[in-house]
Amino acid sequence: MDKNYLTKKEVNFFEKNGFLIIRNFFKLKEIEKIKSSLKKDKFFKSLFNNEDNNKDRNILQWNEPGDDILGITSRLEKVVGTMEQLMLDEVYHYHSKITDVPTGGSGWSWHQDYGYWYQNGCLFPDMASLFIPLDPCHIENGCLQIISKSHKLGRVDHIKREGKDEAIDEERLKYILKNLKRIDCILSMGDVLFTHCNLLHSSNRNTSGKSRRVLLCCYNTKHNNPVKEHHHPSYKPIKKLPDNSIMDFNENKFKKESDFLNRNSISYPILK
Repeated sequence: MDKNYLTKKEVNFFEKNGFLIIRNFFKLKEIEKIKSSLKKDKFFKSLFNNEDNNKDRNILQWNEPGDDILGITSRLEKVVGTMEQLMLDEVYHYHSKITDVPTGGSGWSWHQDYGYWYQNGCLFPDMASLFIPLDPCHIENGCLQIISKSHKLGRVDHIKREGKDEAIDEERLKYILKNLKRIDCILSMGDVLFTHCNLLHSSNRNTSGKSRRVLLCCYNTKHNNPVKEHHHPSYKPIKKLPDNSIMDFNENKFKKESDFLNRNSISYPILK
């Protein structure tokens, strides 16, 4: 935390509202370079196959950042430095993922990230994520929806629903939406969204005919080291990289299939 990347006003906004949008955080050519790299990776090609429209959503997760362009992005000084300024502590890479709401996909139900991470033995909600659009995010393609200030509610129980993902109770959601503001996060490539782990969020159905791909980098704080071993890592210092590292990356290097987590082997809960 040697450098302040945010103004006091921006930090206060995040603390009050549970999120922060920063426009043009990345250069457009940096996002295009990430996308170009993904096109050359056979594993990501299968993930982003838009002809497979029977899926509501696609996700591919990994724990170790690695030295490919995705790992580099999550280790940039401005990314880690901003996250540390918001979390008031040293952070480490908890995991990253690429998500895609394909054409016709229903998107994500209302949930908190900490609703899952709490079960992993992370005792404190001192965790956050960075949402990096790889495609423009707008209402038609199922942009992220958030409920401003909902992180102040604390952890909300998630309910298992047969044939669907876990989500918060619909009656409770009704009252939350009556009292707090729902926001559609309309983002261009280069914009980013920082979110507190207790912020309620979801996404609508993608009716645009185009994908809505996102790189999500998730971080935990050093003081919140998990008390249980689980499918995501414990504290390990991040090797930060200069902010020009994306454009300087010219290696033909991709993640291996073994780097990705098998979601079918993940079991919840670990710590009730």
